[in-house]
This record gives sequence, C-alpha cells and structure tokens, in this order.
Amino acid sequence: MRFALAAALLLLTAAPALAQASDRDPAATEIATAAAAGARGDYAAAIAAFTRAIAARPSAEAYEGRGVAYELKGRYDAAIADLTEALALRPAYAEAYAARGVAYDQKGLYDRAVADDTAALALNPGSAELRYNRGAAYEHRRLYPQALADYRAALALDPALKAAEDGVRRLSGGR
Repeated sequence: MRFALAAALLLLTAAPALAQASDRDPAATEIATAAAAGARGDYAAAIAAFTRAIAARPSAEAYEGRGVAYELKGRYDAAIADLTEALALRPAYAEAYAARGVAYDQKGLYDRAVADDTAALALNPGSAELRYNRGAAYEHRRLYPQALADYRAALALDPALKAAEDGVRRLSGGR
C-alpha cells in the first residue's frame, strides 16, 4: 500500500479549517465542501467542488485535492495533470509530489514514481511513509537493494510501520 493516498485523504478531511479562515471566500467554501465529500467517500462530488474552487481561485491545494480525488477514482492521467499543476503553482509541495508518485506507480511508470518520491523526501526527509513509498517503487522496478534500504529506513523512523516490515521480510528472505 502506498501511503500518500491515505495522507492526501487526510488533507481532504482537514480542509474545513481552510474554509473557516474566510467565510466569504468561495474557493475556501468549495474546498470545505470537497473535504466533506471526500471524507464520506464521494469522490465525484469532491472533484466537482474542487473544480468550483479552482474556478473561483486557482490554488495548489485545490489542484492537489482534486488530483487526489481523481487518483482515488482510478483516473490517474487526470490526477497527474492536476498534481503537475499544483506543483507549478507551489514547487516545494511534498504532498503533491507524493500523490503524483502514487499515480505514476499505479500507471507502472516506476522511474517517475521514484523521482517524485525522492523529491517529496527532499522536502520531508523524516517521513517513514515516503520512505516506504519510494521503497515500493524501487521494488516494482526490481531494484531490490534500494527498496530494502528504504524499507529499513522507514522502519527506523517508524518501527510500527507494518508494510515496511513486510517489505524487509520479503526482500531479505524472511530474516
């Protein structure tokens, strides 16, 4: 399991705090609506609300949110386009790199997934989940020594990260 999706979904549920910052901001109101829709698993409604937020005031956060919602619907090309737009608006956006890495991974574009996971890690080097994500992309590329190193690094950061533990076990022959 790639953890960027779960982390990004949490961003969707945190968006109401953005809306509270300005009750008169239509984009913030739409982001809050999208967050509520995403929290209940209605990704089509989240996409529609993020689209209205983008029309009202384009922002990296709205593009990232819509990109994640597209990802959760399995629309990876649309997700990549939105996440790329989020990064154009805010180049140092670890969550957008991480989410786009997931989309690339789902499409089998493992080199691009590794590149985005590496960019996300440069911005957030203490993230066990991002270490795990990159390890998974390396494993998909059959770069087992790099995958094992990332899984071990993820475990050093979060010893309770079961997926990383499973990766270490799988790649080290059960040891």
